[in-house]
Amino acid sequence: GARLQVRIVVMFAIVAAGPAFIVAVVATLSLNQGLDQWFSERMRSMVESSRLVARSYMLEHAQVLRDDTIWVASELETARDSFTNDAPRFQRILTALANTRSLPFTSLVNQAGETVMRAQINIPGATPRVPDAVLAAAGEGAPTLIAPGAASSLVGAVVKLRGYDDLFLFVARPVDPEVLEYVRLTDENITEYRLYDSSRLVFQITFALMYVGVAFVLAALWIGIALANGLIDPIRNLMIASNRVSSGDLDVQLPVPERGGDLHDLAVRFNKMTAQLRNQRAALVAASRTNDQRRQFTEAVVEGVSAGIIGLDAFGRITLVNSRACAALGQTELDLMNQELSQIAPELAPTMERAQLARRGRVQDQVQLSTGFDRRTYQVRLTREGTITESKGFVVTLDDITELVAA
Repeated sequence: GARLQVRIVVMFAIVAAGPAFIVAVVATLSLNQGLDQWFSERMRSMVESSRLVARSYMLEHAQVLRDDTIWVASELETARDSFTNDAPRFQRILTALANTRSLPFTSLVNQAGETVMRAQINIPGATPRVPDAVLAAAGEGAPTLIAPGAASSLVGAVVKLRGYDDLFLFVARPVDPEVLEYVRLTDENITEYRLYDSSRLVFQITFALMYVGVAFVLAALWIGIALANGLIDPIRNLMIASNRVSSGDLDVQLPVPERGGDLHDLAVRFNKMTAQLRNQRAALVAASRTNDQRRQFTEAVVEGVSAGIIGLDAFGRITLVNSRACAALGQTELDLMNQELSQIAPELAPTMERAQLARRGRVQDQVQLSTGFDRRTYQVRLTREGTITESKGFVVTLDDITELVAA
């Protein structure tokens, strides 16, 4: 009787524990498969790419600042004699370069970090101080960038000037605080995602421990089914949403579970990430559309003028020209862009020099221009934008008065 009792107990124990073991194995495999897809290379690449998207603006801003710093440094290195012999003139040059490149904080500092000279630009707030570690690492030719800090929204750069005695050029430019906030939130999301990835084994062990104990076989069965359904659906939704995001659809939103937890947090942060990416893309598209509309409007207005119109930057290079001006100079628009007007039309060089020195910035003259065998007389009006020390460019108007002079 005792043997029969043992056999019956063992048989019922196997029958009772068998389904629980099978359910535990199946549920564990399902969980592993879901986590493998959740933390797959494709999913990890998509999450990591969100940081690249969030930081793309900062990288582009830093590259532009680096190029501006190299350009200003090269210009200052050519004006070294003015720094030694004519400090006021050198300061005007420094201010003009800072205004040209939109660098509100521009100054020269020594090895100790003390300001030797700064650009005369009125801007609220105190001039930021260059960190000592950045000065120690700064060299010639290659600017050392300064990232925005927790208490500052400025991105800066420091480069050592060639030909100067331990002098450094320091420039800084403010960055939109909202962009910095987007970068911070993205970094937090990436950190939490990596935390979840590192806690994967903990999830598996916790899930497996729920099936320990024969006394909780039925409860474990229902719990396993409920957990499997609760995990697979959000992961499937996340996979579908990630595929749509990778295809360029940033309007996708994950359904947020009512109960709190990791999947709830993941869905909330995924929705926040797609919303941020959508807003950033919309802002970039809107800014690009606005710039295109402004450019088209300006070109349409210039083309509608009967006289020749030429726009110059502060250094006399052509930035805008209409068809009548092209005809007067005998070249196409593509050939004229970014060329110095004094080299294209030497007859206009004296007029430009007078305009640079004129107090009111307006000069009128009469010149003759030749295109091939045709020589025509033009009434030239040249207007300077800005002051004598801070010129922002020039506008040249050419009126053909050949027939009037001949009459």
